[in-house]
Amino acid sequence: MSIVYLDPSAWVKRYLAEPGSEGMDAIWAELDRGRGQAVCQWLGFTELVWVLQRRRNVGQIDPLAYAAVYQQFRVDREQVVWVGLSWEQVQASVIWIVKHNMNATDALHLQVALSQRALGEEQMYLVSSDRRLVRAAQVEGLVCVDPEQCEVAALQGVFTLSE
Repeated sequence: MSIVYLDPSAWVKRYLAEPGSEGMDAIWAELDRGRGQAVCQWLGFTELVWVLQRRRNVGQIDPLAYAAVYQQFRVDREQVVWVGLSWEQVQASVIWIVKHNMNATDALHLQVALSQRALGEEQMYLVSSDRRLVRAAQVEGLVCVDPEQCEVAALQGVFTLSE
């Protein structure tokens, strides 16, 4: 089974119409079919809600649309394996801040994604639209998928490669 680590930069495209939204819909369709497992560290939960809230605050999402996307997020979050952070992972993430000149939150996502990959036999993909995070993750040996840069068929292929 394929594991997709969801970075909020890509995951938010499930709820907001922007480049990569069709790709995220394809990923969620595969997850809904039980063809993979979504994983995210718990900080991604608050990050995603913050992005939606910020977009509502500046008028990019009207209150009715916000209520609908937030409700969909509440449904989707039940399909995600939420991963906590250990003190060791927090400390280890500092290496990525310095090495890749990235912010603390992205460094934590990278550290947790690397830790998750080290746990299993399954193929794991980091799903992100954050260019800096993707570059750093690739340098560190993670397979990355950017829904803004991939065709829908390629995204669906992520789930068939491990069958």
